[in-house]
Amino acid sequence: QAAGIGLDDGNDEFVGSKAVTREEAALYAFNMLQATMVEYDKKDTIVVGDITINTTSSRSDVENSGKSDKYINSDGKMQFAEKYFTDLRLDDSGEDDFARPSNVWTLKSDEIGTYAKEADATYTASVEVGDIYKDLGLNKTVDKDDVSVYVDGVVNTKVASPVAIKKGDDDNKFGANGVLTEVFYDDDDGTVTITEVNTYVGQVSKNVAATSKKDAYVVVATLDAAPSETGNLEFETNEEFEEDAYVLFTYSEAAEEVKSVATAEEVSGTVTKVVNKASDDENKGLTIADTEYKTSKMVSGELLGDVSVKNDYTVYLDAYGYVIYIEEEELTAQDLSLIHI
Repeated sequence: QAAGIGLDDGNDEFVGSKAVTREEAALYAFNMLQATMVEYDKKDTIVVGDITINTTSSRSDVENSGKSDKYINSDGKMQFAEKYFTDLRLDDSGEDDFARPSNVWTLKSDEIGTYAKEADATYTASVEVGDIYKDLGLNKTVDKDDVSVYVDGVVNTKVASPVAIKKGDDDNKFGANGVLTEVFYDDDDGTVTITEVNTYVGQVSKNVAATSKKDAYVVVATLDAAPSETGNLEFETNEEFEEDAYVLFTYSEAAEEVKSVATAEEVSGTVTKVVNKASDDENKGLTIADTEYKTSKMVSGELLGDVSVKNDYTVYLDAYGYVIYIEEEELTAQDLSLIHI
């Protein structure tokens, strides 16, 4: 019954016979708040001799035509929260700091949070418009005027401009290596929203503990490839990072702030191949420790053209497996002596 009415939405491993975790319990409670209430017709009891028969009652959704119909879902039905938690509000037409269509939850005048909706298509490399058309399952062209494109939360026509989403278009592309490109299709009004979120690499300059006036934060120094704001950027977090560690971060140009920071994966070894003269940037990269890596759009550090085959390097990867920083390993005194010999 729980699965039938969607109380388990968000948990693909739901097992009704097992005790639930705290996380699962919170999810089911959250789903219950949005569940449509139902009512049953009155049951009749019929007694025939020594046998009692309860007639089957029919179930129907509870109607809601009042003011509370706009609290959770404006569908004319009564959701659980619309009856019992009337200070709770859901605005499903909001957007987050990267301009992604989002749900905004508030309790009275306090905002609980803004949460991006699930994209209809997601890419972390360059994608042709024709493939977007196919992946969205469209059967007609979406006009250019019905397409919105945002880069790090703002309109940036120098990087990505709206184009019609049409079948077979292999000339126009969105995204690049290491760029999170999400596509949202609103089939009610036939519009498409495309958001691109860049991942940058920086170095931790310091961790700052919380005080009575300010939460704990980390300071990240930008490197070669950087957002519009450069230098030392702050990000509130209780997590501590090693000093000078290379970290991945995202930045919202709309909010003018760092939105996430995470440690970059590190790979070291001898470079055996460099691809730097490819006609398309998305195919450039290098082979290190017997593994081929392509470079991110926002790669920093050593230029590929300066990387020497047979030398040792350390590369740092973004969350999608692209090289985002290249660093040549320093020679030790022993190495220098061997070279001299």
